[in-house]
Amino acid sequence: MEWLQIFLVIFISLLLYILYQLWKKCYGQENHYHNEFNQILDNRDLGTSNQEGIEIGQMSNQRSNFQNQGFVKEESQFNSQSQISNRNSNLQKSPFNSKIHPTQNVTTYAHFKADEKRTLKVQKIVNFIYAQSQGKRQVEEKYQYFLGEYHQQQELWKEYYIIKLVQKQKMKELCSAYRTVRGDGNCFYTAFGFQFLDILLFKYTNDQFYQFLNSNQVNFQIILNNKDVIDESDKQELRDEFFYRLERLKLIEDIELRKQTLFEEFKAYQKENEKIDGCFYGLSTIFFRNLALKAVDLDGNLNGTLNKQNLLLWETECNENELVISSLAKYLKLYIQLIFFQQDSDFMLMQYGNQSDNKVILLIRPGHYNIGYKNT
Repeated sequence: MEWLQIFLVIFISLLLYILYQLWKKCYGQENHYHNEFNQILDNRDLGTSNQEGIEIGQMSNQRSNFQNQGFVKEESQFNSQSQISNRNSNLQKSPFNSKIHPTQNVTTYAHFKADEKRTLKVQKIVNFIYAQSQGKRQVEEKYQYFLGEYHQQQELWKEYYIIKLVQKQKMKELCSAYRTVRGDGNCFYTAFGFQFLDILLFKYTNDQFYQFLNSNQVNFQIILNNKDVIDESDKQELRDEFFYRLERLKLIEDIELRKQTLFEEFKAYQKENEKIDGCFYGLSTIFFRNLALKAVDLDGNLNGTLNKQNLLLWETECNENELVISSLAKYLKLYIQLIFFQQDSDFMLMQYGNQSDNKVILLIRPGHYNIGYKNT
C-alpha cells in the first residue's frame, strides 16, 4: 500500500506539471499574437480605425519650410499639375513638391491646417476690399447678402416676365428655379463660382477634388482703384486659406449640412459668428477671376481679342464675357447654359461645352447674372 501511495503522488505531480507547461505555452502564444496585432496597428499609416480624434488642424512640422518655399509656378498647359504639399506629418510625410494621393479614408483627415495668424491677415485684406467697394454704398440689409434665397418656377416666370404659354413651356425644359445674386460687378463670378463649388464639393470624388486643387494654384491677384491691393508675399496665404476652407467644407460628411454651410458662408457679407467671418465670398471671387484668366490664357482660339486685365478688376464686368464663359467651359469640362433675357420678355439660349459634362445654368439680362436650376 505504501508504494501505491508514493506512485499516486508522483503521478499527480507529473500531471500537474504537464498541465502547467501546456497552459504557459498557450498563454505565451496568445501574447505573441496580441503583440503582433498591436504592432500591425501601430505601423498603419492612419493608426487605428477610430479616426475621430484626428482633426482638421493636424499638419506637418515642415510648415515653416513650406511658407519660405512658396507654391510651384503655373505651367502654361491645360493638364499642368503643380503640386500642393501634403502637410500632415502624423498621417503621411512627403516633400513639398510631391502630389497628394488621397486614400479611401480621405474624409477622416485634412491636408490643410487652421492658421490663426494667416486667417487674421486674410480677414484684414478682404475686409479692406469690401470697405473700399461695397462698404461705400448704402443699401438695405437684405440686398447686402451675396446670395439670395431659392425661388420656385412661378417666381422665376414673374421675375423674368415670362407670360406667354409657349415661353413658359420652353423655360420649363431649360430652367425650373433660380437663386438671386447680389447686383454688383462681380455677379458673374458669384453665379458661376457658387455653382462650380457645388460641383467641386458634391460631385467631384475626393481624388478629383484634390487633383483640382493641385492643378489650379492660381495667383490671388485683384485690382481695386487701379492698384493691386494684395502684396506678392500675401497671395500664397490667401490661396492657402481658401483651399483650407474648401477642404473644411468637403470634410463635412452630412451632405445637407455641407450644402447649408456652403450657402451660409458664401452669402455672408460680414462676420456673423466665430465660424462665419464674411470672407469666403471675397476669397472665392478672387480665385475665380484668376481662374478665368488662366482659362483664357490657355484658350488658343481667342487670339488676343480679349482685354485680360479686366478679369482682375474688382466689381468690374468683362464686356466680352461670352469668351470667358467659353474658355471656362473648355478648361473645366463644363456644360454651361446661358439663358439671355431680352427687353421684350423673350429669351434665347446659348450653350458652351459638352452636354454630358456637369451643368452650370446662368440667367442673364443686361448687366446682371442670377443662378438657374433645373429640377428633375
